[in-house]
Amino acid sequence: MTWCAHRGRESGRPDRPGGERRTSLQQIPLGSQGLVTSTLGLGCMGMSAFYGGATEAGSVETIRRALDLGITLFDTAEAYGPFANEKLLGRTLGADRDRVVVASKFATDFTDDGTPIGLDGSPEHARRAIDRSLTHLGTDHVDLWYLHRADPTVPIEDTVGAMSEAVTAGKARYVGVSETSAETLRRAHATFPIAAIQSEYSLSLTARRRCRHAQHRGRDGSRPRLTRGERPSALNE
Repeated sequence: MTWCAHRGRESGRPDRPGGERRTSLQQIPLGSQGLVTSTLGLGCMGMSAFYGGATEAGSVETIRRALDLGITLFDTAEAYGPFANEKLLGRTLGADRDRVVVASKFATDFTDDGTPIGLDGSPEHARRAIDRSLTHLGTDHVDLWYLHRADPTVPIEDTVGAMSEAVTAGKARYVGVSETSAETLRRAHATFPIAAIQSEYSLSLTARRRCRHAQHRGRDGSRPRLTRGERPSALNE
């Protein structure tokens, strides 16, 4: 799964031993909070979950190739595997960790062996989830930390308030939400600045189009995801 924020330019630079060229993608702001990423990002979900057929070696090769192409945004979540995708990404980035943007997400709680417990947007779970993600990724912070799905039993203000604590503590740099309504997005942003929203992008889903319009009015960032059969140009229409 590849993410596209904006059409950008590429250039090559010989920054590897022996003169091997590594591509540099244009870097652009994502939202208005200060987050900057490459115009393309790599979604790593399919390497550990849902689609099947991925191998460890192939996944590592894909991530390393993305780095060579100048991609600096890598998207994962603790639910992918669960846990396996965060661990894979953390291992593979290695010494390149600090030159990229790592985005991860939480929502469903899991036991330590990966058994799902259920959707949990409580502040207590948010605090546990960020620490667990940091451990699995092998890093001291997540650059962009999303609420994967809003818990209808917990006020969004409570969940986002707890996520803001992670920013204050230096465990996350920016906060995002995923697959949420326009009204929930407004309430979340009123609680703490939302740097990005991640949603499946479809011209036929008018409710999500309204949500996208809401985030543009708030000058928040967007990482639209194409579904099968949609035209990439739709991202710029």
